[in-house]
Amino acid sequence: MDLLLFLIFMIISMFSIFFVHKLFDKEGLLFLMILMVGINIVSSFKIISLGIFNLNLNIISYISIISIYYIILEKYGKKDKYNFIKALIFSSLFISIMLILGSIYESSVDDVIGINIRMLFLGNYRILIATVVTVILDIVVTESVYNFIKPIGSTDRIDRCLTSALIMVIDSVIFSVVSYMGVLQINAISELLFINYLARVLVMIIYSPLVEYIIKSKKVDV
Repeated sequence: MDLLLFLIFMIISMFSIFFVHKLFDKEGLLFLMILMVGINIVSSFKIISLGIFNLNLNIISYISIISIYYIILEKYGKKDKYNFIKALIFSSLFISIMLILGSIYESSVDDVIGINIRMLFLGNYRILIATVVTVILDIVVTESVYNFIKPIGSTDRIDRCLTSALIMVIDSVIFSVVSYMGVLQINAISELLFINYLARVLVMIIYSPLVEYIIKSKKVDV
């Protein structure tokens, strides 16, 4: 069941990127990115089981954010790129702060949902911090790594996948260590880190034809 939901989530996210770009162009992509930031933060607390493997649910939303950034980076101008980065940082910090502030309020005895939300966000604040920090760092360094990879790569699609694969090595280590060190055993953290990294790379490869198509779909003056 988790695998089916994972695939449905991925398909919906990919279609959302396609249709939002088609209907609203870069403004729609910026809005979708902000939505994905919220989903990325909330879903980072959920670990799902795909057969014998465990994955963080936020893999789809994370790759969606990265994919949208590649589209903005290659299809539009520098101003749009900086607007994307500023919107990402602002929305990440704003949503995180609002979630924390909302969790600080004491819940009544009968407010089971409120109690659970409080335990989720305050009890796992390290996951929240790791999620926000890693996605911001990834976006900030992506262009530099991408420009470094380009001369030694073969096609833009492969270059994007190689760039993300390289960045996600550091990202996965930081996220796993900050989030789970002291909570899970070392072997469990290592397994989760490795499986999540492979899943992210695989999903990035699946997204890559969509990103390539949108980038080359039409000429945009900058």
